[in-house]
Amino acid sequence: MKTAMQELIEELEKRMKSYLSVDMALSASAIAITLMEAKKLLEKEKEQIIDAMEKTAMYVSAASLDKEIGKMNFEDFYNQTYNQNK
Repeated sequence: MKTAMQELIEELEKRMKSYLSVDMALSASAIAITLMEAKKLLEKEKEQIIDAMEKTAMYVSAASLDKEIGKMNFEDFYNQTYNQNK
């Protein structure tokens, strides 16, 4: 299974190669810059996934001790952790 960032990087690499093959150097350069940024963000995504797994383990442990915590579902936990309002 690939993460969204991994899929984005692959797509950007494909587009850059296709633009180079039709001599669209300016477009290829723009994609190359975006690709570099996406690769940096991939490391951040990795850290976020590890952090989420650690927090999930803590949540599961806490839920086994406190019934109120156990009532929270994973979407609630995500929204609380990442300040999302869905």
